[in-house]
Amino acid sequence: MLETYKSFDLSSLMNDYYVLKCRYIYILVSISYILITMSQLLEQPKPIHSPTLDTVQMVEDTIRDAKEVLSVAELKRLLPRKVNHNTLKVILAYLQKSGKVEFTPDGVVWIFAPKEDIAAILSKGRTWN
Repeated sequence: MLETYKSFDLSSLMNDYYVLKCRYIYILVSISYILITMSQLLEQPKPIHSPTLDTVQMVEDTIRDAKEVLSVAELKRLLPRKVNHNTLKVILAYLQKSGKVEFTPDGVVWIFAPKEDIAAILSKGRTWN
């Protein structure tokens, strides 16, 4: 930079330095802003489909009352209200984890037995011949 100036004018040199510095800072700030914005966009969580208790109970009742294996499409048709597909997947995963339903190659089946039913079976006892 100094070679381009024939006469050494400090004010002119400082002015050019200031412009270069400001331009550098502006570019740096612009890049940093873009990077922060992009990272914030990338870090935003995907919307979670959280079912309400009412929706979970509605799906439970529908599967329990069916008394047969239901495909997910059949289950959606039998539900009294429409349920988002991703929300239904969350509900079915919860029901499987809690031991109420099981997935078969044909669909979903209710497997949960209430305590009263288990107590009735155990009260009858078992005899060995």
